[in-house]
Amino acid sequence: MSVDNRLYRILISESAHLIWRMRCEWRISGEGQPEKHITPNEVTHRWYKTIGLRALQDVLSANTARYGKKAVRKEMVDSTWEKLLGVDNFWRWNLEEVIEFLVGIPPGQPPGVARA
Repeated sequence: MSVDNRLYRILISESAHLIWRMRCEWRISGEGQPEKHITPNEVTHRWYKTIGLRALQDVLSANTARYGKKAVRKEMVDSTWEKLLGVDNFWRWNLEEVIEFLVGIPPGQPPGVARA
């Protein structure tokens, strides 16, 4: 599988799952009322967070000490995400910086606070 094809499959499947989750949330919590819709800003924020967490999952699944032969190749992870995220090499960073970058939490900002 090519890197571009892998990224495309990840983006489509994660986006479709997010759409389904938000629709279920609106139908159940919002009782399907139009005035309780999810705002475009919230949709954007949640999409970036979802994709960032998926990239983090890729980084963590490349741990050969934990997963051995089943680990994703680090080169595959790098080549999949470097164009989208503009990061050359995840492995030079410490894990806390990677999490902050991928999830979109600026340093010093408490989790759960939406970006402006």
